[in-house]
Amino acid sequence: MSKNDKPLVSIGIPTYNRAESLKRAINSAVNQTYTNLEIIISDNCSIDETQQLCEELCKLDSRITYIRQAKNFGATNNFSFVLKKATGEYFMWLADDDWISENYIYDCQFFLQNNHQYLLCSGIAKYYLGDDIRMGENICLEENSPIERVKEYFNKVQDNGIFYGLYRKEAVLKLRIPSCFGGDWVFIACILLLGKATTLNTCVIHRVFQEKSTEDYAKEINSKYVLEKSYPYAFICFHFFSEIERTLILQNILTKQQKILLFLDILLTLMRRFGHLYSIEYGWLNIFCIRKKLISLLKIIIRNFRQSCLYFIDSLRTFIYNLKYTPQMYQLYASSKQKNSDLKKLAFFSPVKPIKSGISDYSEELIRFLCKKYQIFVFIDDSYTEKQCPNIENTFYLNHRLFPITSKILGIKKIVYQIGNNYYHNYMFKYINKNHGIVVLHDGIHMSGNVLQQPERHKIVVHSLSASTQVKSKYPNLSVNVISLLMSLPEENLKQDKNSLRHELNIDINTFVFGVFGIISEPKMVYELLLAFCHSFVQNENVAFLMVGYEIADSRVLNFLRANEDDKRLVCKLGVSMEDLYKFIKVTDACFNLRSTSRGETSSSLLRVMSCGIPVIASDIDSFSELPSDVLLKVSQNLSQDELSSILKKIYNEKDKLKEIGKKGKSYINSFHSPSKISDIYSTLIEIE
Repeated sequence: MSKNDKPLVSIGIPTYNRAESLKRAINSAVNQTYTNLEIIISDNCSIDETQQLCEELCKLDSRITYIRQAKNFGATNNFSFVLKKATGEYFMWLADDDWISENYIYDCQFFLQNNHQYLLCSGIAKYYLGDDIRMGENICLEENSPIERVKEYFNKVQDNGIFYGLYRKEAVLKLRIPSCFGGDWVFIACILLLGKATTLNTCVIHRVFQEKSTEDYAKEINSKYVLEKSYPYAFICFHFFSEIERTLILQNILTKQQKILLFLDILLTLMRRFGHLYSIEYGWLNIFCIRKKLISLLKIIIRNFRQSCLYFIDSLRTFIYNLKYTPQMYQLYASSKQKNSDLKKLAFFSPVKPIKSGISDYSEELIRFLCKKYQIFVFIDDSYTEKQCPNIENTFYLNHRLFPITSKILGIKKIVYQIGNNYYHNYMFKYINKNHGIVVLHDGIHMSGNVLQQPERHKIVVHSLSASTQVKSKYPNLSVNVISLLMSLPEENLKQDKNSLRHELNIDINTFVFGVFGIISEPKMVYELLLAFCHSFVQNENVAFLMVGYEIADSRVLNFLRANEDDKRLVCKLGVSMEDLYKFIKVTDACFNLRSTSRGETSSSLLRVMSCGIPVIASDIDSFSELPSDVLLKVSQNLSQDELSSILKKIYNEKDKLKEIGKKGKSYINSFHSPSKISDIYSTLIEIE
């Protein structure tokens, strides 16, 4: 295997005394499907078998370069060294105890090559701590504003696995990794001032969590720095702004006022989020050589003190919000009195746009109908502002910290909480536990937290009988309301006929189009459908398989599309607008919505397709089973490839019968899922005391 003179991708592996795990890391780099790369190993003067291992691997693969340092010059310098040695257009660090999936470089490089506003792209992180394994978060830092990207990063990100993603090297060379606790966090924050970053679900970086590294840091800090010892994470804020001042390219991105406001925001955020994680028991307790009972007593005192500090910090931040916005509150009060003063007031907790989620879309649609009967005050989290939210009549957007003062000034008594299975909803729980209202569980009981611990305080809503059964199996005495998902269709797309849309989208009018919509994930059996499609229609050019969604979360599908990229019958469109999504739905002849597994969730993509009059083939499982048999075609769960092939052929040969199913499906959606009817049901429930 020959080494390229100027490899496109460079992988830097700084190492010290980890020969066993290092071999796994190097092998994962060598075995990448993307081969145009170089691997640079910098050995920080290890005393184990690292040198022998690396020299042997260099003989097997000329892409590997091994450099042994004359003396140990520290981890930060070692990280910087491999970057300076890199010659590729793209660069990534790979820790010596981590390893990456074989498609990691290919997927990340492909994304960066096609999205020039992004400086960093990583795979999803999978963490190992002994026998405990957990998946990291899907991090999308895509705001156009550098300030908003940095704020969202510090406010939302739980782990920093994105640091080990693929960078545009020209951007990385403009910065440095500061030699301080949390230097990787500071580095990513600086990157976000320059451009966007994201995480892909199609590739994985496996990370062995080193619990002692942070603990050791906390123990070794000079004891006179008491505050930094107590809140090491909070001091990331100070180091970040030091980097801004010392780095020429960063100095003029923010104004002085923006720097001050951002500094205060990040400082309070980090102290609120992380102040309790690595607190004084790591350092102070080592100072005292006292008996176990006294230590236990001291821990209790410390724990209570710690909680009091966190409560004070959170209260201080809320106080600052209230102080800043109290004049606006009274203006809002006066405005709400002038505009439709006869309307009742409703508090609404939910993510909304710009947050990309099904619940965000659902809430916006519901608000557009509820606002005819209520003045709605939507309380959002800290990751975005009211100026970014959709403009809807009789609707006001406020930071959630303003809820207590707003509810008092405006006399808001009615509350609706929209709860789903991601961190966009975490901010709601402290309000749910204090203020009763309608709690809508979009994903059953998986993320209900303490909501169902006090069922008498709330009116619980789910979207299907199967979800209701699931909740009642755990809470038998709980009264659960079933309200169907709402679904509407933009009128402008309904007015265009199929042939004109096909002409617009460059799809032949004689082609029979199978479709799959929504996130393309493994439980939806898209990969199995692709295999069956190619097996069933080997010689038939008058068929197509269309996949439209936000992302591909099944690497098998991605690899299959790469291997069959010459097959023009396979069409994949990602990240399309809602308007274009409806256009693609309208040009299909039959759509699949299968499930190999289910948590009892409902499917907005299934209802959206039905509302367009397109026949749907769905798995006969959970909430799908509740739909009448004449409005869609139900099939068994976990079908084999032969069974899927038979279904595909039958659908293709019985086109006319499908049209009647599509018509009945559209009629059903209009009858039972129209936003006006669903909003009326909500209104009735809201008014019940």
